[in-house]
Amino acid sequence: MFWPLCEAGEAVAAARESLAGSAYRGSWLEAAPRERRDALLLMTAASGRGGLLRGRGVGTLRRRFFFKAIRAWFNFLQTLINVF
Repeated sequence: MFWPLCEAGEAVAAARESLAGSAYRGSWLEAAPRERRDALLLMTAASGRGGLLRGRGVGTLRRRFFFKAIRAWFNFLQTLINVF
């Protein structure tokens, strides 16, 4: 269950980065002031931390966190094996 959550978090983060890049590459400089403001708000919101999948006490659920958690779990198991 943990891996799919981290993969979903990775997909959400990638989509947000893509959205900000697409808005930036658009013709927002030639747009009307209202559309320009909306594009700037979209770029700013997409580069923030809101909307990402997070776990209480663990941070953002992404692939990097998954591998860090798995590594910590195996280190814990290795310690138990060495103790007993």
